[in-house]
Amino acid sequence: MLKFTNFIQKANVLVNCTEHKHKDYQLTILDFDGTVETLTPSFNKGTLTKCIDINADFKPIYNEIIDNINSSSEEHLNISDPVISKHLIFYKNEIDLNKSTEENKTFLERKCVSRIYAASNFIATNGRIGPAQYFILNKKNKEYLRLLKNNFIRPIYDNYVKPDTILFGRKNPIDSPSLQFVYYIENGIVYYDIIKSGKQCFKQYLKIKIENL
Repeated sequence: MLKFTNFIQKANVLVNCTEHKHKDYQLTILDFDGTVETLTPSFNKGTLTKCIDINADFKPIYNEIIDNINSSSEEHLNISDPVISKHLIFYKNEIDLNKSTEENKTFLERKCVSRIYAASNFIATNGRIGPAQYFILNKKNKEYLRLLKNNFIRPIYDNYVKPDTILFGRKNPIDSPSLQFVYYIENGIVYYDIIKSGKQCFKQYLKIKIENL
């Protein structure tokens, strides 16, 4: 069971989690292309239809954030150059029969690391804010990351992510393009929403596919 306080700690690594003490708010987004977008919904029960008891299990809400990262990554891939997209596929069975098992393992690790750097740099180039700050992957793929120790990109292991996928993202300030988790608490109920702020916030997320040859 994922309790609310633990959920906020975990979710705050992936997206900005902002509690609003009052029911009305104004959120102004400065998009990467220089346009300014002002979101002025009424922050109350009527507009925040998603709600959950504060003592409930928040793992489904955490998974919902991961789903939003995944869908944003798909959107980013759909507008990407197919030539570049080819560099975002990692073939785990790409081995050389003339090499030893250890040499092949190191080779695959290096290939995986190169794909991770490519995805991170792609976010920096297209998103125009910075490189990926984290990536989320299934624990089954942990074996390929031995060469990523002390790396600036934070690995997050979660088996909710499919074994054939590595998700990348940035946690940007609430006034910048990215996913935002906004909420307020009233009478033991958490009212919330996951907002895609900015016209092209999907450019802050990407994925690598892990495939067999």
